[in-house]
Parts: sequence; structure tokens; C-alpha cells
Amino acid sequence: MSVLARALAMAAPLPFLYIYFEDSIVAFWLLIITFQSVVGGLNGVLPTISMQMLSYAQAGSARLTGTMEQHQATQQTGPNGNLKAHINHALVKTYTVMTAVWLLLAITGGTAVLWVSLTKLPKMEDGLYMWAIFIVASAARFKLQPYVAFLFALGETALARRLESLAWLAGTVLSLIALLLSSNIVLIMACLYVPVLFQFLLARRFALRSGWNANHNEDLIQDGESIFKTIWNKAWRGSLGVLTGVLTIYGGGFVFAQYATSIQLAGFLLALNLLGIFQQIAISPLFGSMPAMAASFARGDTNQLFVTADHVINRSSWILAILTVPVPIGLLIAQWFGIEIAFVGPITWLALVCAIFIVRYGATHLYLYTVSNELNLHIANSIFALLYFVGLLLITDPPMIYFPIVQGCAALVYASYARMMTWRHLKYPMRRDAKSIWLPLLVIIVGLGAQVAIIG
Repeated sequence: MSVLARALAMAAPLPFLYIYFEDSIVAFWLLIITFQSVVGGLNGVLPTISMQMLSYAQAGSARLTGTMEQHQATQQTGPNGNLKAHINHALVKTYTVMTAVWLLLAITGGTAVLWVSLTKLPKMEDGLYMWAIFIVASAARFKLQPYVAFLFALGETALARRLESLAWLAGTVLSLIALLLSSNIVLIMACLYVPVLFQFLLARRFALRSGWNANHNEDLIQDGESIFKTIWNKAWRGSLGVLTGVLTIYGGGFVFAQYATSIQLAGFLLALNLLGIFQQIAISPLFGSMPAMAASFARGDTNQLFVTADHVINRSSWILAILTVPVPIGLLIAQWFGIEIAFVGPITWLALVCAIFIVRYGATHLYLYTVSNELNLHIANSIFALLYFVGLLLITDPPMIYFPIVQGCAALVYASYARMMTWRHLKYPMRRDAKSIWLPLLVIIVGLGAQVAIIG
């Protein structure tokens, strides 16, 4: 529900924006929305790390890391309230640093990326107000994360996700109402993101009611490191890995924004945002099965690990195929109803989908490799991003079709590296890829290729 609510918030206002506003405003709106993924990238794996550490303390352990035996040796009866308070305090400090990093990046680099599109707006000050609203709302999202992690650790995952879903749904409804009643684009952006402030207040209230405590000013030392240092060392690696991964999907849009026309940029950014949402939905079966696969790995049950991996990779591939193939037809139907939405051509869409399919394949194997308790996300994604952007910079103002071609070539290296990891460390056979990879990819190529021939 959370993923779908976020997707709805991104997509629902678009048809009305195209009706009521000119292309430069729509393109600028989509460019800001694309930064939502950068915010998620900076978050990295920190929410997962936070939840795991708090879960250890909730179970009574006095450790943040270590083997199962080491946790059991320090276990007490009932939750370890002292350790939880220290973790909460360290998380508040960590996310304060992350908020400062976000503000610095957004005000400097983010504004630089937006500048060309800003200058094309009828009122440049409106764009600056929209960008300021987004920056503040995103900072609030960082500040609420310690409370979300705390609720997760207490088993209140549904509550935390429900609050997130309601915030996105409220933003969707309010922005649509503002669209219908007003032509003020700043007000519409504010309506979309203001509910996050209420999400922050509610999450904090529920966490306090559930026993949230962070009243410790000193750092607890474990294994020669303070809790803050332990969390920060994991956080920056995870954030670097996820952020570079996000840039390999959305970064081409930031490059294209520097020279594309407003209508070209709007179409390309919409395609990238759709693919980003589809990628998240497609890979979600893997995340849901990670605990079961980790348990199989720990037991040495290779057969069960492979069976589960086959299932989630196959499901992930087919979800991506089912979501992407109907898109050109859907846009054609929208045109029949008089809704003109800027989008990429069918050939470019085919190339983008093939590239993202390779990316998803590599990401699936990279996360599958993490059941061995190793994490090379920051290495693999950094290499991928480097290859992608170097390829883009070799040509001045590359045409749109060049972006998925370069992305696909870089993704082949990335996917090969990820596949090597699962073969080397898990002995996951190559023959198991045939059913879950080649058939869905064939359906994508044939399905979209037929639409290229028909639509042109």
C-alpha cells in the first residue's frame, strides 16, 4: 500500500498538470519529483540497520553486532531499555547529520541541476518556492526515520507503513483539490508534501506512547566503537551504494535537463519515474523473501535457498514485464480521451525497458548475495554509475536514445559482476536463469516490438 500510495502521489496530478499548465512547468514538476528518489538513496540501508539494532535490544541482547552465540551470551530477560535508549540517541544524531548532508546537497548541487529548467519557467520565483517546499518536506522525512525504526523494532511495521501511506494519499487528494480550485503551482506542490509534517508528528507521538526514550548524552562503547560510530560506518556505505544505484536509473534525467526542450524533458522524466516505480514493485518479492533465504543459508539448506531464489527472481521478472509492456497502449488510449501526455517514443521506451530489466536482474543477484552477510552494494553501484556517466559525457548533448543504450551497456557489466558473486559464494547455477530471465525478456521485446511496428 505504501509503494502504491507513493506511486499514486507521483502520477495522479500529471494529467491535470498537462491540461492546466505549460510544458516548462510540467517538466520542472517532474524534475523535482525525480529528486524524491535521491532522498531515498541518501537514506540507503540505514532504516534496515536501525531496525535490526533496535530489534536486538528489544529481544534483550546487549550487543549490536556479532554471532548468534554472542547475542545469546549477553541476553537478559525482557527488552534492554538502556541499549535501546543509546541506539535512539545515536540514531537522532545520525539522522541529524544526514539531514544536514541533504540540505547541503539540495541547496548547492540540486539547485545547479534545476537551474536551466528554472530559467524556462514563466515565474522563476514560483520554481524556487516549489524547490524550497520539497527541500523542507524531505528534511522532515529524514528527521522522522528514528521513530519509524523504533516502531519497526516493536513489531509496529503495519502502523508505520500505514502512516506513510496515509500521508501520500492525503497529499494526492489535497494536490488534486488544489489543482481543480487554483492555478497556483506553488500551492499545489505544498498540498502534495505538507502531509509529511503530520506523518512526522503522528509517528513521534506513537513512538513516545510505545516507550521511546533517547535520554543518554554519552556514547555507549561496544567492541571498541561508540554506537554512533558503528551506525555511521554502516550508514555511509549503504547510502553511497543506494544513492549511486538511484543515479544509474534517474541520473540520465538530470543530464538531459541541461539541454533538452521542456516537452522532451517532461516525457523522458515521466518514463524514468515510471520505470523507477516499476523497478521497486518488481523487486519487492525479493525483499519479502530475504529473511527466509538468510535462514536457509544459515542452516546450510542450499536446495531450499535455490528454490526460494528461483521463485522470487521469476516473479520479479514477470512483474516487470507485465507492468512495462502495456504502457504505450495505455498512452494511446489516453490520447483517444483527449489527454495529451508527453512521453518517449516506443523505440526509446523499448530500449529503456530492456536496460532496466538488466539492471533489475543485476540488483536481484546483488541482494541475493547479501544472504552470505556480505555487502558490496557500494562497490557494484559505484562502478555502474561511473561507466554510465562517463559514457554519457563522451558525447556532447547526446540524443535521448543514447541514454538507454549507454545504461544497458553499463548494466551488462554490473549484472555480470552481481551474477559472478552469487555463483562464487552461493554456487547458484547459471542454468537456473533460463526460465526466470530469458522468457520474460522475450515477452518484453516481442510485446513492445509489436507496438513499435503498429504505433510507429
